[in-house]
Amino acid sequence: MASRPTRQTTRFDRYELLDKVGEGGYGTVYRARHRYLEKIFALKVLPPALRADEEAMARFEREVKALRRLDHPNVVAVHDAGVEERSGAPYIAMTFVEGETLHHYLERSGALPIDDVVRIGRQMAEALHHVHTRDPEEPLVHRDVKPSNIILTPDGRAVLTDFGIAFSEVLPRISREVIGTPEFMSPEQADGRPLDGRSDVYSLGIVLYECLTGRVPFEAADTSPAATARLLGRVLDEAPEPADTHRRDAPPWLVAVVQRCLEKDPADRYPTAAVLAEALRTGDPDPALDAGATDVVPAAVPPARAGTASAAAGRPTRRSPRAAQRPAEATPPSASPQRRWRVAAVSAVVVLLAAVAAFGWPDGGGEEADPEAERTAALFQQASAAFEDDRLTTPRGSSSYDFIQQILAVDPDHEDARDLRERIVARYEAWGDEERDAGDYAEALRYYDRALAVAPDTTAALAEKRGAMTAAVAEQQRDASAEKARRPPRRANPKKARERLGW
Repeated sequence: MASRPTRQTTRFDRYELLDKVGEGGYGTVYRARHRYLEKIFALKVLPPALRADEEAMARFEREVKALRRLDHPNVVAVHDAGVEERSGAPYIAMTFVEGETLHHYLERSGALPIDDVVRIGRQMAEALHHVHTRDPEEPLVHRDVKPSNIILTPDGRAVLTDFGIAFSEVLPRISREVIGTPEFMSPEQADGRPLDGRSDVYSLGIVLYECLTGRVPFEAADTSPAATARLLGRVLDEAPEPADTHRRDAPPWLVAVVQRCLEKDPADRYPTAAVLAEALRTGDPDPALDAGATDVVPAAVPPARAGTASAAAGRPTRRSPRAAQRPAEATPPSASPQRRWRVAAVSAVVVLLAAVAAFGWPDGGGEEADPEAERTAALFQQASAAFEDDRLTTPRGSSSYDFIQQILAVDPDHEDARDLRERIVARYEAWGDEERDAGDYAEALRYYDRALAVAPDTTAALAEKRGAMTAAVAEQQRDASAEKARRPPRRANPKKARERLGW
């Protein structure tokens, strides 16, 4: 149920918080309107304490960049991220997806028709494969795949949302609880071991199980730490009952697909979400695919700090029947012709780049590159990108103004940089005018001050506006003081005074 933000809610420069749509251990999600684009976004606000840890913030920034590269119809798009200057709260702005969560739908309707289970499962498997493989250099694992993070839209799409704990490793000082939702955790996640995409395959298997049967395989009796620890122990040690135990009309092939997703050992599950998607598409629990499509995505995150799960760490994991069927020695990676080919290709590229670095491209007499010009061009690209993201003068070190200053230090007459600086001033002035017209003189004054700090010598008209706002703010303060002085003094209540003193 959505609720209006309270007075204690963080105020954002660029976003007006309309109502709260969700809350958890890793942040609060609001429906928010961008003040200048007039668009609605889902704004996830992470704990402000995250900003106190430099390493945590560096990780936050890296992973937000990875999230912004995601582009898939079944994955919510990330548009903006940053740190609110006044409160220090990190935030992520995502597309606001209209629809209903799968969790609410299951609560209302119970188990789903078989066709809907297959459709939702396939869309989510394709979404997860995109998440896992979009950036091979920095692969992502969602780590919290569950019905409340899947939205069903009116046009029949299932959309994966809430990447708030894809980078939850940066929150060790904020929360000591289990990272994730225990009922949907893979055994390796519950045990604090390294994770790769197969952990999300397990979690999606739990989602499919619930869609089929209306229940999860393992459930805690309550929310106490002891009950959570017992639940995690079952996740580690017990094999779930087959889905057709609770759903007699479940097709055998679909029951087999879900069971393979829920294997304790990651090596016994589908190696990638793409293989799971193919199994759901074809109705074959063991689809035939090219060898390259079954390569396991490398681990994306270090072992999770499992909190209450640590009590289960070290407990032997029950080997599954599928594990017993594997040969004692796997074929070494070097024996794979495809992998040998990839290694050779990468080696050739490295040699080529080394040759180019040493001798340049063999273009027969082209002009040598100007390192200073290249650096200036790169800085201007960064300045332009920051400007488009409304990072005008903050945060320090990565704002548009910071990059412009670096350019002008090398080339004081750089026309594009000077023009972009004027655009920063104009944008701050426009924001100030908007706040002034709305009657928030103090906020208008703040924007005018920022504009003057960027270009103090070229904005005489702006200086006049600032002067007028300074006088208006002072007058507001005088009026407030006069109003307070006109109020009759409150008579002391001896009884309340004594209560305050503890009598």
